[in-house]
Amino acid sequence: DATVITGSTALGATPADTDELLISDAGTIKRVDYSYLKSGGLVLTGSSVSSTAAAAITITNCFNSTYQNYLLVGSMMPSTDGSNLRFRLHDGTNALSASSYKYATFQTRMDSGGYASATGGNDGADHVQLTSGNNNDISNAASTRMFIFSPAVSAFRTNAIMDTIGYTSSNDLDRNIQHMKYNTAHTALGVTFYTSSGNIDEFDIRVYGMVNS
Repeated sequence: DATVITGSTALGATPADTDELLISDAGTIKRVDYSYLKSGGLVLTGSSVSSTAAAAITITNCFNSTYQNYLLVGSMMPSTDGSNLRFRLHDGTNALSASSYKYATFQTRMDSGGYASATGGNDGADHVQLTSGNNNDISNAASTRMFIFSPAVSAFRTNAIMDTIGYTSSNDLDRNIQHMKYNTAHTALGVTFYTSSGNIDEFDIRVYGMVNS
């Protein structure tokens, strides 16, 4: 009877792997775990969205043993014009702030004078710098995309590929493409974003686990 379905409480979320459904197997009714039905894709594991200023944005427990690799997408606007957005991994209790971040940056920039490029990085910073003097107008909020590899696997040292686009305080279009490694033994369970000066006024950050299939 259809009311068996329509009269039941809605799950309101993506089914867990062990959630069960009924299926007709060539006419024989059987139950099947959701894990057998899903295929490759993205599962939201954490987010932080607000228009209220914060000194730092921390998303904890968005990394776990269920997924090996993760995609992070987000946008952020610093309160201080010309400040730099920064990134750290988080162990669930504290941000990983040892001088163990190795990263290299390839920067491209377009302004009224034309196109320019530069390279940079750091071999032992306590964070990764994502932008170069970002504008604090909401229309110029920085947007970032990150692929984060094996953060919750203690035997690995977390690697990431980062791509961040924003406008500088001089209103120049700026893009930083980076790769990074946290080169000390750790288990990362989350992420933290903050700025070199002031708060982050508005932000929308979401983390997705990549399904291992």
